[in-house]
Amino acid sequence: SNLAKSIIRLCFGAVLGTLLCFLNTQARHRLLPVGQMNNNVEAAIRKIND
Repeated sequence: SNLAKSIIRLCFGAVLGTLLCFLNTQARHRLLPVGQMNNNVEAAIRKIND
């Protein structure tokens, strides 16, 4: 039935969304030091250019 299909699709979408959200958060935590390093490098380059 169509109702069962839409319920399954809805549940699958919710699970997928949650998973993607979780993975994004994990990636952000892991990549934070890298981003911080990039900021430091940019700041150093600006100082050199001044």
